[in-house]
Amino acid sequence: FKNKFSETLKEFLGKYSLKDIWRKRHPDEKQFTFRQKRPVVESRLDYWFVSLSLEKLVNKCDTLTSTTPDHSAIRLQFNQLNDNFNYHTVNHTGNVIIVYVKINFC
Repeated sequence: FKNKFSETLKEFLGKYSLKDIWRKRHPDEKQFTFRQKRPVVESRLDYWFVSLSLEKLVNKCDTLTSTTPDHSAIRLQFNQLNDNFNYHTVNHTGNVIIVYVKINFC
């Protein structure tokens, strides 16, 4: 299942020219968003995928201190944006939240 998911994700990212912004900005850092004590499991389950046009507007991409015992939040912060920026959120499965961002360049 994991290999099939990885292949599908890579195809999706390639098709829409999306990049894992956190990994691009932290190429050598190990940080996890999910932790389990027994058995020990650490995984990075949460991602921000951004397009090349949006990448230059990203000011900060980081992992926040956990408010729950097993999961940390991630943050994506943009530089100043104008009225040409809008977004909406769609929750597909209860676990996956997709945020669509649209920027109208004049």
